[in-house]
Amino acid sequence: MAIIAILVAILTPALHEARGAAIRTKCQANLQQIGCAFGMYAADFDDTLPTPGGRKEFTTSGSCESPENGWVQSAAPGQNKDIGGIFPYVRSRTNNPTTNLWSCTYAIPGKDHVFSPGQNYVMNDYVRMGHPGQAVTSPGACKCGSATMPCAGYFDGASMGGLPNPSQLILIYEAAQRKDGWVDRNGSLYFSEGAASAHPPMPANSPTVYHLGRSNWLFVDGHVKTLRIEETWCEDGRGQMQNISYYNTDLAEVLVKRLKVTNGGGQVDMWDPQLPGVVYP
Repeated sequence: MAIIAILVAILTPALHEARGAAIRTKCQANLQQIGCAFGMYAADFDDTLPTPGGRKEFTTSGSCESPENGWVQSAAPGQNKDIGGIFPYVRSRTNNPTTNLWSCTYAIPGKDHVFSPGQNYVMNDYVRMGHPGQAVTSPGACKCGSATMPCAGYFDGASMGGLPNPSQLILIYEAAQRKDGWVDRNGSLYFSEGAASAHPPMPANSPTVYHLGRSNWLFVDGHVKTLRIEETWCEDGRGQMQNISYYNTDLAEVLVKRLKVTNGGGQVDMWDPQLPGVVYP
């Protein structure tokens, strides 16, 4: 019995690591297919990507509505309500994390009242032709599109050919879901949806760290890489850690207190598309 106990103690960590590696590889394959779908979408729309979605806009009639060119488009909450975006190019959506191409195996099923239940892939909020910056979009409400806040380019997809560094620009990341299985379709380091999530310690809608402290990231050029969250930005004189602390206190607290991150560790900032119309962050 003592020998068996010793063998179990030796093998359990190795088995856990092997299972984690298998899940990470499956999630990478999911993201690669998502990347192919973005490429096909762009090929059909004059080299233009769908938008990340996000804030509602004022229409010419004065009403406040969601734009209809987001990468995920749902007619209503619940399953089987997809109506556009990249869905026509990749239809393998279920609410079972082990078979759902739109989420990692570590994701949880979504409740019926949420949009796109079970999904935990989120598009980089800055990959669009224009963005007024987090200072404008963080308070919420319907601002963009009004006479005083036109937000030029915010509702326009970015041109693939116009992005200077597609191999170093994050397109999709794995996000921590809310406890009901919901995420926004757009996100970044600079906003989350509350400290509590289904994937602690990460706040809801922030990148996850469930692949042994790392996460999978899909880049605009279609390749997928596993990185620590702090490797996705650099301290290039713009004070990004201070910006995260200012705009996303929930994530900043986890980074500093739980993950012991005090600075970006990357060579470039992988969230910034470097487009003239984008105010970053």
